[in-house]
Amino acid sequence: MNELLEVWGRFGMTLQATEEELDALLLDPYGKGVDTIARIFAEGRAKIDGECYIPGECVEEVNRKHGVFYVYGDVDLDTSQLQDKTVQVDPSGREWNKSFSSKNRGDAR
Repeated sequence: MNELLEVWGRFGMTLQATEEELDALLLDPYGKGVDTIARIFAEGRAKIDGECYIPGECVEEVNRKHGVFYVYGDVDLDTSQLQDKTVQVDPSGREWNKSFSSKNRGDAR
């Protein structure tokens, strides 16, 4: 199996959120917002629909860490195949989701 290398990228997304969830995300992003963003992703209410790219400095870091030689500069990612699709994660076993329960899921609706 090939070794998996990590590279950081920026992904423009739209989130569907209630007013209460927006309050949590915008007013308390490191408190209530933590469970809120987890819930939005777990429920498939996030979609990639904006500018997506790997910054040049991140490509340079991959080169340095792994001894590879990608030409760097910002690399635009074509996400056209993701149109009208949502991003969903499985919240089970995630460190960021320890307080996430079925009771919490219903409270935000």
